[in-house]
Amino acid sequence: MDLSDLLSEPNRLALVEIDHQDWVLALGHRDPIEAAGAVRALVRQAGALVVCTRYLGPLPDEAAATDGSSAFAPGLAPAPGDLVLTKYGVDVTDNPDVVDNLRLRGIERVLLTGALTEHGVAAAARSLLVAGFEVGVVGAACAGASAAGHAAALDELAVAGVPVVDLT
Repeated sequence: MDLSDLLSEPNRLALVEIDHQDWVLALGHRDPIEAAGAVRALVRQAGALVVCTRYLGPLPDEAAATDGSSAFAPGLAPAPGDLVLTKYGVDVTDNPDVVDNLRLRGIERVLLTGALTEHGVAAAARSLLVAGFEVGVVGAACAGASAAGHAAALDELAVAGVPVVDLT
């Protein structure tokens, strides 16, 4: 899947960013912020929807809001018009607002970036595929817990029907 093909129909596309939070990114094998920012810029320029998701885990919202864990990484904070959704487990689609919002907006294609590839990104990719979306993952804009785990997750997703999308 080529990024330029996806961007050709921006009204059908959403970029769903998984867990671009400092504490999650610190668990990754590399820093995907620059590549994720580049994808975001291309998606915004095309006029497609950007969905920023954050993981709060079992903490009540008010606790996460005061301890800083809900903050997005510098450079990847939501912009006006971005949709911000919260998750409390590994899979962002456990929050029914995610799929509902995508469907209400006529989204058919979802592009994923984020951390960790073999956890939140892979879970979202599989669930969105099952929900009927065409899904791609920008591997260069993701980070795994390890380089090997990242590569294995991308390979497994490709076999499952979720292609790795080139940033170029």
